[in-house]
Amino acid sequence: MNSDSAFKGVQMEERYDKPNLPNRTNGKTTIEEEMAEREILTDETLRIIKKLLPDLLTDLAKIMDDRKKNVRYTLPMLMVYGILQFALHYTSRRETNREMTAPIIRENLKALFPELGTLPHGDTLYRLLDTIEVVKIEEAQCKLIKVLMYNKKFKNYLVNGKYRIAIDGTQKLARKGEWGDEYLLRHVGKNKEPQSYIYVLEAVLVLENGMTIPFMSEFLTNRDSESENDSLEKIKQDCERKAFRRLAKRIRKMFPKQPLVLMMDSLYATGPVLAICKDNNWDYMINFKEGSMPAVFKEAQALMKFTPENKVHAMWGNRKQIYTYINNLEYDYIDQETGGVRRLKLNVAQCFEQWVEIKADGSKEENETTYVWLSARALKESNVFSRCTLIARYRWQIENNILVEKHQGYGYSHIYASSVNALKGYHYLSKIAHFIMTLVMMSSKVIEKVREVGKRGFIRFLRRCLEGSLLRLERIRSDRLGYLQLVA
Repeated sequence: MNSDSAFKGVQMEERYDKPNLPNRTNGKTTIEEEMAEREILTDETLRIIKKLLPDLLTDLAKIMDDRKKNVRYTLPMLMVYGILQFALHYTSRRETNREMTAPIIRENLKALFPELGTLPHGDTLYRLLDTIEVVKIEEAQCKLIKVLMYNKKFKNYLVNGKYRIAIDGTQKLARKGEWGDEYLLRHVGKNKEPQSYIYVLEAVLVLENGMTIPFMSEFLTNRDSESENDSLEKIKQDCERKAFRRLAKRIRKMFPKQPLVLMMDSLYATGPVLAICKDNNWDYMINFKEGSMPAVFKEAQALMKFTPENKVHAMWGNRKQIYTYINNLEYDYIDQETGGVRRLKLNVAQCFEQWVEIKADGSKEENETTYVWLSARALKESNVFSRCTLIARYRWQIENNILVEKHQGYGYSHIYASSVNALKGYHYLSKIAHFIMTLVMMSSKVIEKVREVGKRGFIRFLRRCLEGSLLRLERIRSDRLGYLQLVA
């Protein structure tokens, strides 16, 4: 692109950047105004939580509990305690024990649970999670997501009528030494010292407004790795793909009728993964690199040069783009289950992009880059921009989601228990907490405060409200809770 002439008359598309938090003083001038705001927003937050809890607790109560029948705290109550621990960003079991058992927060939480006398010790929850089938916790969350889908709570946030699911793997934690058969094991450093670690394949629901909701987690196991000496690269290539097969089966079982479009990186640009998507009738946009399918990549690059009619110019904000595409490339691979050859039809889109970045000193820097994707649907002039921009490029939202859970309050990398079963239980409870707080922050009556102070700032504000003084939380005590109203 040597001139702007090719882009004259091309429809401009807005490119949204993340808004900055306002830099202003607190607008409250009296103690009464501040207390009123605290009570209104805390009331609204707890109201939404109470709106979501009945269906969730009904499913959680079905989990087999082998404790004695005369226990002081029921399983659902302990689950709620664990969810609140992560929702309020308590960073450890010790901090939760110290802060959540204080009289003021206990009295404020009685608005949510009138029967609440005392809060349990964190070790009580740990002992429960160590013995129950913790995957049922995640299943309860999935059922709640299905209820919200059925009630069309997300209908305004779909893209082309489909739910966008981003999938990626990440290391949850690592510890020196050998911690048991349930941990993955590798040897690191010059002395090849043993290191135990947990690796998880994550799936999140990405809404049209950029919000991400935890969807499912698939823990990698020792069965995925052929050797304890495998490198991290081999773990990613072999084990993540095997975990994807298990994750795909679970998604298919839990969401058999929902229209899904998967967004994944180039690690998943393989015949078996594409076949799974095809068999499940899932749409997809997958990052495509030459190393994934060298022959297909080379063929696509060559054919796009000889099909000038498959070219679209666009302006996305201040970025000049040229899209080229080719459809129906044939790709054969060996099906490992049947041993036969399976043929797939592949569609490839490429975006060449240029933009000017203004640096802090006022100088301008010209940048350019190229993206390539595999598309499940045939590409054409009318859809190539939307599929690449509204689907493929939103895959990065899962990386933001993992960053939030690891470093912004949800304790993703913290080892709440050495027992892997209990560790997974805490993991699933944190996912439910993140899910619930995401919906809270999308509420029409909370969103303005979130825009003012940010997501982490809102959690800090909520904790100050619950811990600082007794609140008059009258609305939540009413049975007429109304509907959960989300905003863009």
